[in-house]
Amino acid sequence: MIDEAMHPRTRILKPIAEAITTERFRRYVVRRDRQDRACQQRLGLDTFVADWDRLMQAPPAPNPPARTIWMLWLQGETEAPALVRACIESWRVRNPSWTVRVLDAESLVNTIALPRFPSHISPSHKADIIRLRLLARYGGVWADATTICQRPLDEWIDVTTPRGFFAFTRPQPLRSVANWFIAAHTDAPLLQAWLAWSETYMLSRRPARSYFWQHHTFDWLLARDPERQREWDETPKISARGPHVLQRLLDGHLSAQARPTAEQLASLPLFKLNRRKGYTLTDTRRIFLDYGLEPVDVSCESAPSAP
Repeated sequence: MIDEAMHPRTRILKPIAEAITTERFRRYVVRRDRQDRACQQRLGLDTFVADWDRLMQAPPAPNPPARTIWMLWLQGETEAPALVRACIESWRVRNPSWTVRVLDAESLVNTIALPRFPSHISPSHKADIIRLRLLARYGGVWADATTICQRPLDEWIDVTTPRGFFAFTRPQPLRSVANWFIAAHTDAPLLQAWLAWSETYMLSRRPARSYFWQHHTFDWLLARDPERQREWDETPKISARGPHVLQRLLDGHLSAQARPTAEQLASLPLFKLNRRKGYTLTDTRRIFLDYGLEPVDVSCESAPSAP
């Protein structure tokens, strides 16, 4: 009997088929990015409140994520801007029973195996790969260093992972997922598939043509894999627009009618900032104080990251 895997025709055609699929994938990301840019919206709370109320009624998942929070600042936490250090501190203060691992360039290479990154990849795009590799190796929670923890993870995270994976959804109409906060088990099929396609895209010799390439990669894998789509459908949905509200307040983009109430803002589990917009710790503290929330701050004696 002929082993089809070893047949000369198979050895020739399989790489060709893979190359064609990869090219279609890259074209999909470019096309999706173009459509995404055309549909950009200034977003308020939108569906977040209803999403959150529904989540709070769900039962805990049988296997909660590992109690480790992964963060990254390549230059080292002590070299980060004051607002970033305050963001990191918020995760320590709100989650004392969790281990917060803030990696830098040196500790990163001692924590996971890194791929051979092409020279054209930016640090932010490297971090896109790193976050998925960390979760695939250790599990737990990834949080961008520009996120502020508002509510302890123990209050809500265990109900989000019935399929071993969670990320906030719909930061924009044509992005199914946001990648700045991810909770996952090491063996979560959605995580593993996202990592595989992300590395297919980013580790080629061709530069990324979209800042949100990883978001569009997630949509690509859902379109190709009905089982992964089913797992995503069974994952609790929380709108990413809620955590983005702090940015809208800092930007002054919300009308008086669209501004959240103090109760709504206090219900948010976390906030996502944008390091490219030049927000300051002073501005962020002002918003918190205006809403009667405990402001983020930089501890005079910040707890060191776990080794």
